[in-house]
Amino acid sequence: MDITKENILMCNQAIEIQKDYAKNPSLGDLVFGDEFSEPLWVLGLDEYYNDDTWKLKLEDNHYEDSRNVIWIPHQDQLQRMIDKPFNFKPHLILHIYEFWSNQNDKEIFYDSMEQLWLAFVMLEKYNKIWNGKDWEEK
Repeated sequence: MDITKENILMCNQAIEIQKDYAKNPSLGDLVFGDEFSEPLWVLGLDEYYNDDTWKLKLEDNHYEDSRNVIWIPHQDQLQRMIDKPFNFKPHLILHIYEFWSNQNDKEIFYDSMEQLWLAFVMLEKYNKIWNGKDWEEK
């Protein structure tokens, strides 16, 4: 699991994914926030608010509104975000390989599979690419 500053920044700047997360958190998710110095696991969904967000119960007895945390998705969660029907898993692998191989001539490199998959999701779903600081329209 990539909990580097770079990955947390990439996740934080992925506004579209973060907005969806605030409405649909899950037990076992990893989140980061200003109130704690390291990512914490979601242990419970304590209270549902009228604006479709949740009060999250986190480890170390922290409670936080789901709008106030940065969700750090796992690789499998990123893979499930792809809407294209890949009836056979190797097709998905080939698709991500093609994406990765097209990145070789760029100045941006991804240090983990989570960063690579996040970049792939942002391109496929939102037509955005990472410039090293933020997601921008392709």
